[in-house]
Amino acid sequence: ITELFPFASLLEKVPIKKITRFQENEYWIITFNRGLFLLNTASQTLTSYFDGDANRSKVTSIVLHDSKLVVACLQHLFYLLPQTNSNLYKIQPLLSGFSFPEIKEVFSYHDNLWIGTISEGCLLIQNPVDEKSPVKSFNKVSGGIGCFVTDTNDNLWIGTRGGGIVQYNPFTQTTEVASNS
Repeated sequence: ITELFPFASLLEKVPIKKITRFQENEYWIITFNRGLFLLNTASQTLTSYFDGDANRSKVTSIVLHDSKLVVACLQHLFYLLPQTNSNLYKIQPLLSGFSFPEIKEVFSYHDNLWIGTISEGCLLIQNPVDEKSPVKSFNKVSGGIGCFVTDTNDNLWIGTRGGGIVQYNPFTQTTEVASNS
């Protein structure tokens, strides 16, 4: 990494969990034990977030939902709000009174923020997502959730932790399960 981005040489020794991008020149890097980094190739900066002892090993996911960045840190959600005239973001707690079961993944789909938990299934929050939004359980999937993705027909595929793959059709509100049983 030092050859391409000398300003980001710190990342050479950091264990990386996930890298994603939501806009040009901004790469979000989730680490196992150093929080979240923003690598900005235009400004040639590396900025760390959630690097304090309380959250540095708890960042699990980041998603762009309703034009806002949402970060999951095991039991809590946060917004990262862009600061005016700056490449920096401000951390703002989201649903601070709610303690989630261990969050594995967050995903934006059909005006809902989907939350996959390690052991308590799938939760969702309908727009607008704010401090008073109700958190609902998506009862069509149980157990742990590992990931989400959509297909070309706009179905949501939910990867479970041992219960197969669940395909959810939002138009008919039906699910199909593909499992190895």
